[in-house]
Parts: sequence; C-alpha cells; structure tokens
Amino acid sequence: MSRSSAHSLRFGLRLGLACLLGGLAQGAAAQSTEFRYYDVPLREGEDLRSALNRASPIREAGDTFHARTDWSAQADYRWWKESDGRCRITNSHVTLAIVITLPRLAADAPAATRARFDSYLVRLREHEDGHARVARETAFAIESRIRSLPEAKSCEALEASAEAARKALMDEAREREKRYDRDTQHGATQGARLD
Repeated sequence: MSRSSAHSLRFGLRLGLACLLGGLAQGAAAQSTEFRYYDVPLREGEDLRSALNRASPIREAGDTFHARTDWSAQADYRWWKESDGRCRITNSHVTLAIVITLPRLAADAPAATRARFDSYLVRLREHEDGHARVARETAFAIESRIRSLPEAKSCEALEASAEAARKALMDEAREREKRYDRDTQHGATQGARLD
C-alpha cells in the first residue's frame, strides 16, 4: 500500500555577534523578523562605548557585544512511500524566524551623543542584516535541497538523507557566519565602531 507522510525538523543558530567592544535575495517560503532592544542609559560623564558595554546583555566567552542575530528554522517535508518501500519527497517547506537584538539609547541623551549613536546604530544594523541574509539563504537552500533529494530505498533512508543535507548546510552556515564576522571584524570594517 502506498502512503504519504509529513515530517518536521527544527533547527537553529545563534549567530552574528557584532562589534566586539564597539569595534531578499532568495528566501525561505515563510519568514519573520523580530527586532528586540535593550536600553542604554547614560551615566554622568560616561562615554557611549562604556555605556553600551555596561548595558549590553550580549556576552560570550568573556566578551561583550552590542548586537546579535539569532535565527531558527523549521523544515517540514512530505514523502510518498511506494508499495515496494521506495520513498520520495513530494514537498518541503522551511519556516524561518530571525531575531535581531540591538541597543536603544536613553531618550535624555545629549544631542551630540544621540547623533553619534544613531550613526553607529545604522552601521550596526547593516552588519546584522548581513547575518540575516545568511539565515535566509540557508533556509532557502535547505528547502531546495530536501525537495530535490532523489528517491530512496526506504523512508528511513530518505529521512537520513534529509537530515544529512540539513546538517551539511547548517555547518556551512556556521562557517559563513564566522568568516563574515572575521572579514568585517564584527562590523568594524562596515563602520560599526566607536573610535
């Protein structure tokens, strides 16, 4: 007897550490982007970099960052099983959720500090948009790769192939993220720095 079934894989990355210490192309079928902000109050006599470092909740391995992009994706796919056990993908769909965390300067900041912060935030956001682009491209690639898997001898073998494809693309995304941060010096070469 032939049958159809649906399966789901959930995966994600927390990526895009940006600006250490101040320093849609193709996309998934369904995508959401959320911006989260943390408040940056200024203390009397405190410079902007110090205020950002103090306020930022983004800390990893002893380092403080001013922004971060997190993303997760859920891959849903359907397969058809023939009476002899052979199995093939009939459809795949990836839902992508991106969360970008950025600073928000206190409303009572002096005008000169506000102007400096606004300029920095534009560049910081530009850097994080690069991380979001990697997420979108990866989600699209996963969806396409799963959809184009060849027929397998069994549904178990097909599921193993889908997982291997997903894992390879996620590993590639991790490396792209690291390279992007390294090449841009966590956004500094894009102007996201406080001198």
